Amino acid sequence: MARHVKTKPRLTPVPQEAPPPHTKPSPPPEPMLTGKKRHRGIHVSVDTWDLVVIDGFVASVTPTCERTLGYAHGELEARPFIDFVHPSDRARTLEALHQAEGRTIFVLENRCRCKDGAYRWFQWRLLSSPEGVSVYAVARDITDRKQLEELQACQSDVLEHIAVGKPLFDILDNICHNIDRLVPKSMSSIMLLNTTSDRLYVTAPTTLPDSIRSMLDGLIPGPLAGSCGAAAFVGKPVIATNTDTDPCWATLRYFAQTFHVKACWSIPITGKEGQTLGTFAISHPHPTSPTPFHWKLLEAASHLSGIALQRHHTEKALRESEERLQTLSKKLIDTQERERRQLAHDLHDEIGQTLTALKINLQTLNTQHTSRAAPGLLRESIEILDSMLTHVRELSLDLRPSLLDDLGLGSAVRWFVKRQADRANWTATVHIDEPLPPLRPEQATASFRVIQEAVTNAMRHAHASTVTVRLRQIQDELDMTIADNGIGFQAADAVHKASTGASFGLLSMQERIRFFQGTLEIRSSPGQGTEIHGRLPIPLPGTKPPAQ
Repeated sequence: MARHVKTKPRLTPVPQEAPPPHTKPSPPPEPMLTGKKRHRGIHVSVDTWDLVVIDGFVASVTPTCERTLGYAHGELEARPFIDFVHPSDRARTLEALHQAEGRTIFVLENRCRCKDGAYRWFQWRLLSSPEGVSVYAVARDITDRKQLEELQACQSDVLEHIAVGKPLFDILDNICHNIDRLVPKSMSSIMLLNTTSDRLYVTAPTTLPDSIRSMLDGLIPGPLAGSCGAAAFVGKPVIATNTDTDPCWATLRYFAQTFHVKACWSIPITGKEGQTLGTFAISHPHPTSPTPFHWKLLEAASHLSGIALQRHHTEKALRESEERLQTLSKKLIDTQERERRQLAHDLHDEIGQTLTALKINLQTLNTQHTSRAAPGLLRESIEILDSMLTHVRELSLDLRPSLLDDLGLGSAVRWFVKRQADRANWTATVHIDEPLPPLRPEQATASFRVIQEAVTNAMRHAHASTVTVRLRQIQDELDMTIADNGIGFQAADAVHKASTGASFGLLSMQERIRFFQGTLEIRSSPGQGTEIHGRLPIPLPGTKPPAQ
């Protein structure tokens, strides 16, 4: 590079055949060094400001230019111009200046550094004089366009990860990596809300040091729990431009000082129903406020994280549903075989033996119809027939009570609960708010089977002395409650066993209710009895049944 020029050189007029467009007239510098002994001058105009570079050093700069880059008056002068160019763009910039020699117009895009360390994008139009001894450059700030392009590229990259089915943690890591690349000297992070404990846990980036995770994991959302805790608490963005003084960092001040977090901007991650799933945050080592571009990054990162989480939850729910259906199908086949064996046993041992005894009596009467034993054989045969009819009727009722089809759900429930109470010798109470809403046959069957299963379980396993069944309409739902005062159990363990197929009765109740988009809740604990609460949507007139 040529020697440093300390004084502003004499400037020569701009050739008339190549006037700078849309800029105020300003004479270009004399030629500065371009090869052997020639000098070449560059006069730059960035929208409304001018910059003169001689021999590679800034020789003159207007106040507007200084304000644009954030420098005080005189700070830019006598400094190498290439030092203000982004390191990744320097070689390309020098090559462009070399290629501009002898060409009428040459376009270049590069980044220049502001005083705060941030870089802005500029598009340069270099116009060379016919002699090739001077260049006039017009620069335009294209930072907004470049940032938008980078944001779109970031979004496309993340959406591609989601589309090809990348693991959730890889997608969230990718979001943080892209944002860190667009906001130098910052650190992005994602915390997810555990809905069971209602606490936040650091999820991305996975490379975050354990020392940071250990201090943040289990964070309880609240107005004083830092930017992330406060954002999850209020459901809105929380911007802390200075963590040393911001009230929301009152309980995490030590963390901020330890890890040099001087500013933190956080925004909630929400699901499609508006529920809070977690938070996305950008942290800085110095106090600062978000620019409009930073706001776009926060919103985009939150939206992309929400899409990834929602898809993850949907896929997880689908897998669990498929597993439940597979388990249910297997259990259903096993149950069908067991019921067939039981039915075959009843037909062979009960009805078959009864018919055999009846046949023997009839054969005896055929040969001894005149004997004194005939009347006794007839009475015995009639009693055998009565017993067989009763047994067949009970078999039929166990398979499906005719009351359900003839008189409706309420009558079928009263009959069944009384029958079970008589068998088990416990007190049963049935409360039915008549009239019950009209139900489709399949809904009435599902409701009866849920109550049947719950009451049967109370009889077999609960050792209860009282059982209460309540049926009523609450708005547009059929509300079912079955309660007993038995030994109880751990409800969470029972639900887990049902999901693995270990409890077919509970699994069948869940699936019957879920089929109609209803809800089933189990409340129980050891020694405290059990309450099963089910709600089934009531169909509106003219509506179709839910798809299977």
